[in-house]
Formats: sequence, C-alpha cells, structure tokens
Amino acid sequence: MPYYFYQFKFLSPVRFGGRRGAGMAESSMQFTATQLFSSFCIEWGRLFGAQSLHEDLVQAALSDSLQISDLFPYLHEEFYLPKPVLFRIRSQRGETEQDKKKLKKIEYIPVEKFKQFVDSLESGSNVKGLDAEFGAEVLNYRCAKSYEQQSMPYIVSGFQFKEGAGLYFVIQTSEEMQKTLHHVVESLGLSGIGGKKSSGYGKFEILNSGLLTECNNKSLKQIHEMLISDGDSYMCLSSAVPNEDEIKVLENENSFYRLQYQGGFVESFTYSQNRLKKKNIASIQAGSCLAERIVGRVVDVSNEGAHPVFCYGKSMQAGIKL
Repeated sequence: MPYYFYQFKFLSPVRFGGRRGAGMAESSMQFTATQLFSSFCIEWGRLFGAQSLHEDLVQAALSDSLQISDLFPYLHEEFYLPKPVLFRIRSQRGETEQDKKKLKKIEYIPVEKFKQFVDSLESGSNVKGLDAEFGAEVLNYRCAKSYEQQSMPYIVSGFQFKEGAGLYFVIQTSEEMQKTLHHVVESLGLSGIGGKKSSGYGKFEILNSGLLTECNNKSLKQIHEMLISDGDSYMCLSSAVPNEDEIKVLENENSFYRLQYQGGFVESFTYSQNRLKKKNIASIQAGSCLAERIVGRVVDVSNEGAHPVFCYGKSMQAGIKL
C-alpha cells in the first residue's frame, strides 16, 4: 500500500495536553496516532454514520489496511522526526555538560540531519542546528460561571505555532480509503483537533498532501526511504501497543523504548448519558527503537459504555542504519 502525507497549517492555538496531572495550565504540541485515530472516528461517524465507521474505518485498522504516524513538526521546508531512543557505546566523549543539557531538551531531529545525529551517538561529535523553535505556549484566562457560587477564574494553556511551522503525519492505506479520509481530514480542520475545540482551538487547513513518492521535498523522500527500507534498528513513528507474541521484541537487549499512558474521557453522545473515562492503556512512545518490526494492535478501551471505544496501537516503523 502507498504512503501519503498531510501537512497542517494551524489557524489557532492547539491544546493537546501536557504532563499527567498538569491539568489545564500546561499544553504541548505532541499529538499521537492514537489521538488522531480517535479524531478520525468521531468525524467519520458524524459524516458517514456509525455503520460506515465500523465497517470501513475500524475494519481497515483491524485488518492492517491502515497505518498512521504520530503528528510531527515541520519548519518551513524542513521536516522533523522524533529523537530516537538509542543507546550506543561512545568511542570518544567530545561534548560538554552544556551540550548534554541542550541535547536532553531536544525532542525532534531534522530529517536531513537524522543519520548524522544517529552516528554522533557513537562518535560523540556535536551536531549543529538541532535546537529549532516551532512556537510557544500561550495562556488564556477563563471564568467558570455559577449561579450558586462565586465565579472562579482559571487558566487554559495552548501551543501557538509560529509562521512557517506546523504539524504533519504519514499514513499508509489504499487509494480508496485515502480519498474518503481526505474528506474527513478536511472536515476536521473546520471542527479542530485536541482539546478546547469549543473555544476555537485546534483548527487547521491542509497546506499540502499527496503521495510520498511524488513529493518534491527532500526530507519527505528520505522519510519514505526509511519506511520501506530494512535497518539495524526500527524506530516507531506511532504510539504502538504490541501483541502478546511481540513482547519478546521489547525484551531484546537491542530494543530501547519509552512507555506512555493514554486515557481520558470518551467523546461520544451515544456512549453514555454521563461522561465516562476510557480504560488507561500503556503504549510504546514514538522514537522508541526496536530490534525487529512489530505489527501492534487495536484495543477496545470501553468501560461500561454502550459501544466499543478503540485505541489505535498499530506500529509504523522506519528502518535506521547504525
């Protein structure tokens, strides 16, 4: 199946949440494949109905006919990938403590410098030009009105992308499915993704999209090459939930990964009269590097509601040469 890409220009701040327990006062620009698939499901059901949602979109995910990456940043013509979670024995140590602190804060690597960065993990050389700024956190003040108690102010944070910056994702699916998803993505741009959509957050327009094989951007061509190539290690480009028989890959001494926990409330009017939370689930974070490719799975995380709630945990991986 071919790979497609979508490049978003955001028209308003986004609210994708921050650290666990940070509440409304912290936000980030990280949006996982799990969250994106959830947004697809909500919008697909609204546009085409529940039957089409389960027969077409959900079945495509369950049958491995749909792979989605996390959303990653771009800045002008340069596209970025997550910093790989890799351990390599260094042949020399040329970096200073200040360099180490800078490197620790960096979350994304320019695609065109990705191989140079991976090599530097062993050589200890300093790679220049990694500390890009994509935008800044913004704070908006709101007031919770109540007729019975005194109105209380609170802070809602968001992330505002600067001019020339935004997010992109890669998707692998059939041509027919991509055409339908294109309408879904266009509709999502009007309604928004992430939190606080009722306040106008998360709205975007499609800046560019198409087949990775037909794009002229050097970074995107390199991403496609990594996706279709074998490697010494395989970096996850999506939050992934391994199958039981794939746990052994995580136990391999050449697999390096981070876990993240995902949960939250179910956004469905037909699920329950009251807002109910999904079951929490642990997934492998994008940027994790595994010794082998894994498939991953889609998990039902419903909790006493009227219908299933699917957590997307299929794995999209890029081959890395060490």
